[in-house]
Amino acid sequence: MVSKIVWVPITLSRKGVIIRKAVDKTQASKILRTVHSHEGFYFYKTLGDYTGKKALSLKDFAKVLQVVDVQSLDFHFSREDFRRWIQFIIGDIELSARITRIPQDTRGEKLRGDLIRTVDERLSELRKV
Repeated sequence: MVSKIVWVPITLSRKGVIIRKAVDKTQASKILRTVHSHEGFYFYKTLGDYTGKKALSLKDFAKVLQVVDVQSLDFHFSREDFRRWIQFIIGDIELSARITRIPQDTRGEKLRGDLIRTVDERLSELRKV
């Protein structure tokens, strides 16, 4: 059986070096999986102030982005927590790179919108594989 392959750009650095990397069905499934609770993303407003929201998959992550307190988004984005979780736990280097391209000074509802659009676009691509 031949699996469908989708070619996506991967940014290797902030300097804009781009290569193209294939994402096959196996890789897409790995990225879309549900992780164990200890690997989940737990949303905090500040250190020690847990919102009660967590994500165990990119699908969960997309849903929580829509409803979590915007203070939590600002907190985690400024620390690059989203990018690191998506890259090192979920394993999606492309989505991590796209989040890195959101300007670091983006905050509030603008940040929420940018994150939702970025994650939803990537989810759509991965589901087509």
